[in-house]
Amino acid sequence: NEFHKSEPAPDYFFGREKELYHLVSYLDRFRHNRPTPSVLLTGEAGVGKSTLMNRLSTLAESDPFFILSYQCVQTEQELYLKPWTDILHNALVLCNTNGIPNVPLPGLFSEQMDASLFATQYELCAQRIIQALSSDVEQKKVLLFIDDIQWMDPASLRLLANLLHWSKNETMMAVLTVRDDCAQNLRSWKSTLESKGLLAELAVPRFTKDETIEIIRQYHPAILGQPE
Repeated sequence: NEFHKSEPAPDYFFGREKELYHLVSYLDRFRHNRPTPSVLLTGEAGVGKSTLMNRLSTLAESDPFFILSYQCVQTEQELYLKPWTDILHNALVLCNTNGIPNVPLPGLFSEQMDASLFATQYELCAQRIIQALSSDVEQKKVLLFIDDIQWMDPASLRLLANLLHWSKNETMMAVLTVRDDCAQNLRSWKSTLESKGLLAELAVPRFTKDETIEIIRQYHPAILGQPE
């Protein structure tokens, strides 16, 4: 019983006020049609990037956005365009559930289609779906959350960059996460987008000692009196 008394509320979110402030500011600019970069959250594995991104997604649910999310995993790193297969499927579901007319899509599975053409077809599909969603009567925009982009295959990364160039963050904004120890592999990809003002990096550092103590105080105050 004592343990349950010390548990925080289910929606409890500790710290990260500065990082969350920046994210909400970007979101507000995007909502009001002001120039806004997409955001790349960087930090060590397990530092809280995903939690921070999910918190922003929760806050955005009450705003005029269509939200698309995807969790990249290492075992799918070699699967060609796997993230976009799922993202586009979910986007079409959004179109259907919101009464958006059928989106004219080019064929994706034609025989003898080479890899480069296949990727181009995916990109055309993504553009048309985003246009359809953002042309909705409620004038909603698209928010794309992708976790752990270090596990994206190269074609998926190129498609993501192309979409950010195409949309200029006017109809679509992305919030992405990447691990510090893998960010080096994305340096060229990231630098190109940053140079165009299409992407901004937001570092998520470790909690300080004082912040860690406060987390323990909120979750398990009984252990604070124990030896370090």
